[in-house]
Amino acid sequence: MGGTIMRKNDDKKNISHGFAVSVVIGAAVGYLVILALFAVFAAFIASGKLPESLMVYITAFTAFIGSLTGAVIAAKRLKGKAMTVSLSVGALMFLLTLIGAAFSDSAELLGKLTPALFIAFIFGGVVGGFFNARRKKRKYT
Repeated sequence: MGGTIMRKNDDKKNISHGFAVSVVIGAAVGYLVILALFAVFAAFIASGKLPESLMVYITAFTAFIGSLTGAVIAAKRLKGKAMTVSLSVGALMFLLTLIGAAFSDSAELLGKLTPALFIAFIFGGVVGGFFNARRKKRKYT
């Protein structure tokens, strides 16, 4: 017969592997969105259409939009656990940003932005999870 029989243990490994891959792909897509938004806002600031003093707000906004986008992508890949995957994307993006900033020259700026970035990344992940959460079908009698 030649068919393979999947054991319960193997199935759990595939689920956790799929979860991790979805979170990493979502975070990567989120960072690409952040990069694109920063390029657009940098062009506006360089042209003088936006003041440079808005950069703190722009950073938090792009973090939210990037986390939201990454969370939606990750939750669509792994349909069963939308909120868990989406929140994990936001948390991973925050941790990677925190680690990256700790080893850069902007460590003192990160101290001021850390609470805002944390809220933006996590809130973006939660909102992305709500976009993909399964709606319970109600039976009307």
